[in-house]
Amino acid sequence: GTKEASSSTAISSGIQSNSNASIHFGKDVRFSSGRFMTGKIDEVRIWDDVRTQTEIQDNMYKELVGNESNLVAYYNFNDGSGTTPNDLTSNSNDGSMANMDASSDWVSNTLFAQDYSLDLDGTDDYVSITENSAFKPTSALTLSAWIYINDWSNSDYYTPISITQDGGYS
Repeated sequence: GTKEASSSTAISSGIQSNSNASIHFGKDVRFSSGRFMTGKIDEVRIWDDVRTQTEIQDNMYKELVGNESNLVAYYNFNDGSGTTPNDLTSNSNDGSMANMDASSDWVSNTLFAQDYSLDLDGTDDYVSITENSAFKPTSALTLSAWIYINDWSNSDYYTPISITQDGGYS
């Protein structure tokens, strides 16, 4: 693959360490009507520390095991069917697919020998991981993912992954 873009947003000032957080893939929850991504998502990794550029690059073409230090959630989307993307860490932060087909929204992905990724339709597809204390960082949070956006026509509001805390937005 070729790196098309990167984004780094400091959110630590908005993190409330006493709040639980929920995460949505493919849906920007800041808008009451919802804003949805058209594209594919794979290899979502959530860490409760600051990962260096070198640490991220060293692992970006590798599947993780799930027991790596400071990894609080890991979704490689290799399930291939069903409506529950499994968290491969011992934290059991499994996701729930909303408005998605249990078989056709899992698509073949040949990127670094992966099996599947999720295909989001841009209309109403998303994955939700319920509010959980595991997403309550003490000081930092690093999130990395492979994201391919098919339609940039609404790119002024794309937030492929949204984090909310106890009903508020980060």
